[in-house]
Amino acid sequence: MIGIARWLLSGALICATVAAVARKVFLDDQRDPAAIRRQFAKLIEIARRDGSARAIGHPYPETLSVLTELLPRLAERRVRLIPVSRLIDLNAREVPAWRASLSH
Repeated sequence: MIGIARWLLSGALICATVAAVARKVFLDDQRDPAAIRRQFAKLIEIARRDGSARAIGHPYPETLSVLTELLPRLAERRVRLIPVSRLIDLNAREVPAWRASLSH
């Protein structure tokens, strides 16, 4: 039921043209540094495959410690960290083509 509600809400936001992006990875559903590292690796994998990826997490000490360790190494992995607002802007450029195809 919750999954359907999220899908409906996402659809409602898209139809209302409210900017929204969905997360792909929850970094710290387990507050274990090893688990957070695995989720971060999954995030990088998704970003490489799809061109971008979003994650959310809490300001738990474990999460902050892992991010402090891994974020400075993004450049060597050829990954760029950008603000969500920039990702929304990039996604918004794709919306007019979608709308144009529905208007015919």
